[in-house]
Amino acid sequence: MALIGIVSAQITFIVDHVNQFYGFKVHYSTVYRWIQRFMRVINDYTATLKPELSLIWHTDEMMIKSGGKWRWLWNVMDEQSRFIIASRVSAKRDVSEARQLFAKAVEQASMKPNCMVTDGLQAYGEAIRKELRTMRSPRNMHRRLPSIRGIPNNNAIERLHGTIRERDKVLRGIKKDDSPIIEGIRNYYNFIRPHQTLDGKTPAEVAGIEITGENKWISLIKKASSLT
Repeated sequence: MALIGIVSAQITFIVDHVNQFYGFKVHYSTVYRWIQRFMRVINDYTATLKPELSLIWHTDEMMIKSGGKWRWLWNVMDEQSRFIIASRVSAKRDVSEARQLFAKAVEQASMKPNCMVTDGLQAYGEAIRKELRTMRSPRNMHRRLPSIRGIPNNNAIERLHGTIRERDKVLRGIKKDDSPIIEGIRNYYNFIRPHQTLDGKTPAEVAGIEITGENKWISLIKKASSLT
């Protein structure tokens, strides 16, 4: 993920670039504060956007280091657009945490899926019954996949977590659970990075949200700033 690299290995390059080309000496912590500031602005803006989603969502969780401790990073992804609907970091991997993830996803999407695809974690079953089941027909389905090799599968979100895992090794973890980097990853994936499986489009574009301009980060900042 490009944003994660900026915060870690490439942050020295940014400090050097600003010094050489603009004659300003800035500390690496200042650059990090800039990233935090603009990530909050972008995050507040993207939280107001409502993507056009399919009725099948995928959920998965992975372990990451946060503040030197192991934590769980959860993500909910739309099957059709590959749009990451919600992300969450937690200390536990239980029903309560899964419920909070699903509640966050429903709030962000303003809808509930007809089917949720997960791995074999038992906590998902109860969380789906509590947060996603409705009395309408057909009721929400839970498709539990014991293996990523089957059809259907959870491969798309597993690939996302594989990418995050490789970057996490370089970073040696994030500093804290509510790090802006987590939402930064989501925004980079949804709005900035084109996907080969989506014919070169971003998940946001497939979901009916268009961010124009050659530099989509700047476009997001401008759009977000116009609302403040």
